[in-house]
Amino acid sequence: CYIEKLNSAKYLGVGVMHESCNRISAAIATAQGRWYVCNGNKGGPSSAAWGYACDRGDHIGIAVDMDNGKFYASINGTWQEGGDPANGVGSMYSDLRTAYPNIDWYPCVSNWQADNAGVMNFGQTPFRFTPPEGFVPLNSSTIISEDTKLITNPQEYFTQINYTGDGNSGRQLEF
Repeated sequence: CYIEKLNSAKYLGVGVMHESCNRISAAIATAQGRWYVCNGNKGGPSSAAWGYACDRGDHIGIAVDMDNGKFYASINGTWQEGGDPANGVGSMYSDLRTAYPNIDWYPCVSNWQADNAGVMNFGQTPFRFTPPEGFVPLNSSTIISEDTKLITNPQEYFTQINYTGDGNSGRQLEF
């Protein structure tokens, strides 16, 4: 899948977290997720400098290849560290299928400083940069199988919830 995030902060991470992670802890710095951090680091089990830092207004692209367990990140359409998702080389991580076998991964944004914000695009609007060949938006038309029960009225199941932080850490929204 391919997703984009319009960046607004240096300490915002975008990536994937596995289903059993602790959503209250700073999972961006643990083995529970695989992230590109806007300060130019990768977050996860081997957090380290990786690629370039981004600035406010930059578009972060994330390509996830679950068939091969690979995770890639781009800034304004340039894949970091020589990554080439279409050809399967230069991934930030290549362990999504082996780190936690038989566990689902979910797209996620992590912020741990005040005023961090961003706009995620899963394909609901046109992407700013062209996804790599073979990577598609994360939406119902790309993940529905023949056995999937379709939701004809999403408002019965989903709604938007706006949250304004209060400066305290360790918040988990309950729905």
